[in-house]
Amino acid sequence: ANVSHEFRTPLTVIKGSLEALADGTIESKEDNERYIRRMLAETKSLERLVGDLLELSRLQSGKIAINLEPVHIPSLLFDVARTMQTIAQKKNIQINCRTPEKVPAVNSDYDRLRQLFVIFIDNAIKYSPENTTVTIDLELTDTIKIRIQDQGYGISKEELPYLWDRFYKTDKSRQGSGTGLGLAIAKHLVELLNGQVKIESETGKGTAILLEFLY
Repeated sequence: ANVSHEFRTPLTVIKGSLEALADGTIESKEDNERYIRRMLAETKSLERLVGDLLELSRLQSGKIAINLEPVHIPSLLFDVARTMQTIAQKKNIQINCRTPEKVPAVNSDYDRLRQLFVIFIDNAIKYSPENTTVTIDLELTDTIKIRIQDQGYGISKEELPYLWDRFYKTDKSRQGSGTGLGLAIAKHLVELLNGQVKIESETGKGTAILLEFLY
């Protein structure tokens, strides 16, 4: 039912636009281009949704192979932060990454860790207002602890238990182009990498993602 609902909106927009173009009711070049751009945007949305559904299906079925290798998490975090800063600049959001000087490598999957960090940092940017900061802190104890903190709108205590559910979106007015599957995918990735994750949040006071990995 959830999948059908997520597909219905973009398909309705595409169908309506195609019918308008086919009927010849769109006369001006500007309107014609506007309808085409709208269909392209909705097609990309469907493509992202299908991709996320396939990824989630593979994770749930346990058919994804893990390629273990020594991974230096600070280097990976700085790399992801630099990449995501391009997106953050559109909202004048600054990403600050702080890690200790000497952090041992972990035996993990580089690509899957990167995917995980991208999901959480992208969410932090997406749900933060303009001119704020996203902070990434790494603490080294008997484990490697990573905290991704935003200055966003925060999440109510009532909603926190449902954040890992498929298609759950806390605020439909700010959901953007997300598929509602990012956190569900992230949860499976953390389990796949033998890590732990939890979310701390309070309405109006931002959200923190807490990750923990053995080394």
